[in-house]
Amino acid sequence: MTSLMTWLLLVLLSLATCLPTEDEYQYQYPEDYPDDELMEEEIVSLDKPDFVSVGGLIVVHEGGKVVMPCQVNALGGRQTVWSKVPGAAAAEDQLSVGSVKLSANPRMRLYSLSDEGGTIITITPTTITDSGTYTCMIADNRLDQRLVFTLQVVSSLQEDDLSKSGAGRTWLERLAAALQSFCSEYFSQ
Repeated sequence: MTSLMTWLLLVLLSLATCLPTEDEYQYQYPEDYPDDELMEEEIVSLDKPDFVSVGGLIVVHEGGKVVMPCQVNALGGRQTVWSKVPGAAAAEDQLSVGSVKLSANPRMRLYSLSDEGGTIITITPTTITDSGTYTCMIADNRLDQRLVFTLQVVSSLQEDDLSKSGAGRTWLERLAAALQSFCSEYFSQ
């Protein structure tokens, strides 16, 4: 265990030496920009909404509960739009527009965040048919921003397969397993 901690410390120290020093950074000060260019950048960036939530893979057991938040800063009167692929009625189902739920799924609930901050979808209890790709978009043709969740609902029969593959483990558990595997190979030589 001590050798593992020493190895990890050495890796972190070696990474720290790769970072650029303050002298290696190139700064561009506001006086280097023409005034019009700077003002236009500020207006565009202040008007553009951005996602606070982070999407990704969600693995949940059949009968469990899933929460998919779509929180957005600077939504500015725009609405969020949720869709799912594959859909139950078509290749892609529209689940909601703003705070209006379009899906007939009684297990799905839609919650609006305060101050037009986005929406949250919850599904409980989950079934295998809930598996798919859920996308939250901002309803504005000028923006191509998406937040994507890939939901995988697994039965108890698949649970053993997931634990063997590592897909059901947290990133920290997978990192620890990878480091342990590496260290056992490295130090056994």
